[in-house]
Amino acid sequence: MAVSANKELRKLEWRSNLSVGVASIDDEHQLLIGVLNQLIEARDTPTEYTIADRVLRDLFAYADYHFEHEEELMATYDYPELSSHMTQHAQFIARLRQLDLGLSIGDARVEDLARFVLNWFVAHIMVTDMQLGAFLGERLCKERSPFEFESYRLAC
Repeated sequence: MAVSANKELRKLEWRSNLSVGVASIDDEHQLLIGVLNQLIEARDTPTEYTIADRVLRDLFAYADYHFEHEEELMATYDYPELSSHMTQHAQFIARLRQLDLGLSIGDARVEDLARFVLNWFVAHIMVTDMQLGAFLGERLCKERSPFEFESYRLAC
């Protein structure tokens, strides 16, 4: 679902096909979609750069929290793709910082930032996080007690 530069940029809506099957991760993804949508809504408004600056701070903070949560789950359950998943997270943050700098010096537009976040986020969920969700679901359903299923809200 990549949004090319010549396609209209629209808000992302949470749909069941974005679910990775681990409710705690899905809940965080839904919050991140809300932050992204604030950025999309800010485009072409008189205060878009002010709003983008605030939203970027929220995005950095929440992405850090979310990535830490995912990485903790991966480490706890010996996820074999931990290293590459962490690399993707680090690359996202690095690109976000570049775009943040570009906005501050006038080399990037709010729309550039929104397109990058939208495209990266959807692609990351649809491939990388889906693989993680499948792994965690299988691992947790085989190895843990019903109480622990509840804490992750898995359907085992």
